[in-house]
Amino acid sequence: MPKSGAYEISLLINGQPLREYDPPDDDAETDSGKVIKYIEAIEGAEFHIKIKVAPRTQFPTSFKSVDVKVDGKYVDSFFVYEQDHGSSRRGWARTRKDRSFVEGGSYVRRPLIFKALSVTEEAVPLETIKQLARNIGCIQIEVYDVTCTAKTWREETHRIDQSVPEKALKGQPIDMTAGYGSATAIKRPESIAVQRVGKLLAKFGLKYRSRRALQMLDLIPTTPEPEPLEERNIATLNPEEMRQLLTRMREEGNRLSGQHTKVKKETTLVKEEEGPRTRPPKRQYSTLSDGDDDDCVLVEVKTRRVTPEEVYVLNLT
Repeated sequence: MPKSGAYEISLLINGQPLREYDPPDDDAETDSGKVIKYIEAIEGAEFHIKIKVAPRTQFPTSFKSVDVKVDGKYVDSFFVYEQDHGSSRRGWARTRKDRSFVEGGSYVRRPLIFKALSVTEEAVPLETIKQLARNIGCIQIEVYDVTCTAKTWREETHRIDQSVPEKALKGQPIDMTAGYGSATAIKRPESIAVQRVGKLLAKFGLKYRSRRALQMLDLIPTTPEPEPLEERNIATLNPEEMRQLLTRMREEGNRLSGQHTKVKKETTLVKEEEGPRTRPPKRQYSTLSDGDDDDCVLVEVKTRRVTPEEVYVLNLT
């Protein structure tokens, strides 16, 4: 899990942290203060953000704010509270599973999910393309000390995914984005306005990609094609694989048997239609050449021998 000083961030799917990969050598990220990791995004999967704060870390204001942006857009902000989420002896931890919204007068929660990226060829201002190129495919997380100023609530839109111009990708293997998932009705939540205090404490950039994109970046090996059961050592097959192999062999045997029967029937039918034939006379070919370009071909046909019959002449005079 990526660490920056006393802070550690991880993305969870089904409670399990996603594996992180170090960026390739040609990664264009120039922000030396940001911890960069690549992760595998799974289309349709709901993911949660977990932060851990090391023991004996100072909480000068009692609150630390974790701000989250996806593709450069703000998506969430949550607290690590000194009194509620741990202690100086064992450290602090909090997992953010979803975010609250007001929609049509009702309160709902929506989780973050990975989605397939939609690409558009519509004309987009150059400045927008540059901004997207800097941020597309990245979950940026920042940690600050904050003070609470007031309890407020404001209605916000939940749509963050968008179609991205092809030019903004700059040939990068990016085919995933993130958005909010299905809504769950809740009671009115508590929302607190905050103000940052001091400097940035930690900054993370989690670049999410599909498995195929990570393979194209040589961050994970390409999965080899499985060896056909017919070519494997039969002693290495488990019972299920053995049943599959026997089923295939039976199906192939039935198919070949059916083809053999069909060919035999067709051959018999042709013989019946043709009936007896008279063998044509054999021909022999020979070529005579006198040096010219044209050749003369003589054809010799062998004829049947006819046994001479004696003819008897009767004199009736």
